[in-house]
Order: sequence, then C-alpha cells, then structure tokens
Amino acid sequence: VLEHNGSNSKSLNIKKYAINIMVDLARVYALAAQSDAMTTEQRFIDAHQHAIINKNTLDDLLGAYRFMLQLRQHHQWQALKQGNTPDNYIDPNQFGSFERKHLKDAFRIVANLQEICKMRFIRR
Repeated sequence: VLEHNGSNSKSLNIKKYAINIMVDLARVYALAAQSDAMTTEQRFIDAHQHAIINKNTLDDLLGAYRFMLQLRQHHQWQALKQGNTPDNYIDPNQFGSFERKHLKDAFRIVANLQEICKMRFIRR
C-alpha cells in the first residue's frame, strides 16, 4: 500500500489506502441498514444495530478506524510543529513496533471487511 512514484515514494497515503476505504465500507453497510447516519462511526454502529455486522466486528472496525485517524492526526500535527504543510503521506520507517503491529492489524481488519462485503453484496 506504499506509494511507488513521485515525491512521496515509499510512503503510506493513510487517507487514500486506509481511511477512505473504511469510509466507503461504512457507506455500503449503512445503505444495507437503511441508515441516514452522517459519520463513519455511526454508520458502523447502525450496521451492528441492524444485525449486519456482529459486536466483535464493530469493535474491531471502530478500533481500527480510530487508530488510523489518530496516526493521521499525529502525523499532521508533527508537520505543523515543524513548519511544514500537513499531508497524508506517512513514512512507515517512523513507526515503532507498536504502531507497525497495530497498523498491520488495522489493514487486516479492513481486508476482512472488504471480503465479507464482496460475499454479501456482490452477486456472481
């Protein structure tokens, strides 16, 4: 999921490859739940309340989503503190083992939800 070209080569676009995917998945599940929620978290909660996703999946999704938002916010805050323009491109080498493990877990959660979404909503 790292960028391969340009000035941000070998960096992770956390918004494009993580956050936006979760936002889109939440929208799909919200449609299935006939939810009119405006936030990603509430869309996932509504999907759970309509028995579309189970409690463990909800907890995993919310944890992964919040973790990714926190990484992005921390990265952008550091850029501002250093006088740089905030962006969404994070150098994975700046992560410690804790962040690296949790980011891998978050991507695994997203990949699992994508597969479940395909099986549930795409007819072959």
